[in-house]
Amino acid sequence: MYKKRLISVLAALTMLVSSCGLDWMQIQPTDGLIAERYWTSKEDVMLAVMGCYQAVIGMGTSPSGTDPLELFFAWGELRADMVQMGDTEDEYIKNLTYGKMEVTNTFCNWANVYKVINFCNEVLDRAPGVQTVDPSFTDRELHELEAEARGIRALMYFYLTRTFGDVPVRTAPSQTDNQEFNIPAYSEEFVLNFILDEMLWVKEHAVESFDDNAYDHGRITKNVARAILADVYLWRQEPDECIKEVDELIRSGQYALFDLDRELVNDATDPSEMRYRVSGGAQWFQDMYVNNFSKEMIFELKISDDRQHPFAYKSAKLGMQKGRSIVASDAVAVDNAFFGVETDESYGDQTARDNMGDVRGAYCSFNPSEDNVIWKYIGASKTATRQSTQGGSFYVYRYADMLLLKAEALATKESPSQEELQEALDIINDIRARRNAYCTTYREVRSNGQISPGALESYVLEERSRELAYEGKRFYDLFRYARRSEGNRSEVAGILSGVASVDYAQEIATLYQNLGAYYWPIFQTEIESNPALVQNPYYNK
Repeated sequence: MYKKRLISVLAALTMLVSSCGLDWMQIQPTDGLIAERYWTSKEDVMLAVMGCYQAVIGMGTSPSGTDPLELFFAWGELRADMVQMGDTEDEYIKNLTYGKMEVTNTFCNWANVYKVINFCNEVLDRAPGVQTVDPSFTDRELHELEAEARGIRALMYFYLTRTFGDVPVRTAPSQTDNQEFNIPAYSEEFVLNFILDEMLWVKEHAVESFDDNAYDHGRITKNVARAILADVYLWRQEPDECIKEVDELIRSGQYALFDLDRELVNDATDPSEMRYRVSGGAQWFQDMYVNNFSKEMIFELKISDDRQHPFAYKSAKLGMQKGRSIVASDAVAVDNAFFGVETDESYGDQTARDNMGDVRGAYCSFNPSEDNVIWKYIGASKTATRQSTQGGSFYVYRYADMLLLKAEALATKESPSQEELQEALDIINDIRARRNAYCTTYREVRSNGQISPGALESYVLEERSRELAYEGKRFYDLFRYARRSEGNRSEVAGILSGVASVDYAQEIATLYQNLGAYYWPIFQTEIESNPALVQNPYYNK
């Protein structure tokens, strides 16, 4: 009964955002259909909020190629250095991995993200009125559900402004024919201020816990609000505020890192040479990426078992099965530049040596036995592939992500003390030990006995690439790093040109010296249908 009711609400919400064309602003009115038939109880409000979460994942039974979840992966990974073209060539993906940006690339189409925003706007517009027909709907319950809708909406705007810079902001739902649809883009600063205001309200009114593990990790709570706020503050280069939010999250005591059993297998004392063999790597993968809502997950979007997974479904645009269009880059899976690998045969056969490597590398982030496919979304175990309708999740925020954000914030404070820098280094070392990071990826960040903030900042960037591989973070991390200084920008340009083909390397090296090039172009159809929009300056040539 619950599922049928949810489907009905989703259908009604879908009608709300149906349009004659591709313009997300030009939404047809519903003549009171939703208000009259579906907004009659607090249960209806809750189901409508659930519909907002579902819209982020995708409304159909199969992925569209431009569902928000797919876009978040594309925006965070396809222009970075950890993916490359697979056997199935897709022109749009190929161009992105080569650094070529086109205003007709469908990954620039933000329409479905704005549909989610409109769903949230509808909830926030309709929910207060339900109190007049459902006396049992308390102010506290109303505010908690509003906090979820506002949190989802703010997260959508955060993805949009990090990707496109200036974007339209709308807080009212589209309901009538005579509404103004030609909305200009607001500045990135305005959007970020709006997001902060929203998330501070959410942190105040959201639940601390639903007393349900799946809900605590799969819906907006105070801790999810803290995670989003920490991310936004660091994007705005406000490290002290980021640290405060992460510390609050840590003090909640709701999260912890998994442990691995390790034993030292050589006599080295230098961290750059110490080698460990681990046991329990297969269980670690199960706990992290197969079993849902673990103690390491802060916010994950669970994909239902009756929907084709956008990455495990072979025919999907971003399908990651063998022979598909994207795989782990050679830098990750062949050159071992990210995770390292044990090659000394004196430590046993290949199976034994595999247990001496970073558990985040082979058979987690990628599978060397399956043409280096991206594995953490499609693996049912370290060796077996999951069915395309076998559930799975998209990982929005993890505990290790937050800890590394704190480490980055500590390293990038205006004048960090050595104690603060040591705290950041301790975070990195703790995560590396728990993942059995390979010794060759160790970095010495001290000079004359003092920790260098710049070296530590680079080390955090490297460690985030290993920890959060293929979770839609890499390009945003590089962009955030590049925003801080011209030196960082040159470093990122070198990173991205270093994995490019010879034909495009110099072009990419030049491209990423310009901060404007990090933003994506606005989809051409949006420009044509909304005269108030102006193309991003870098592409308006």
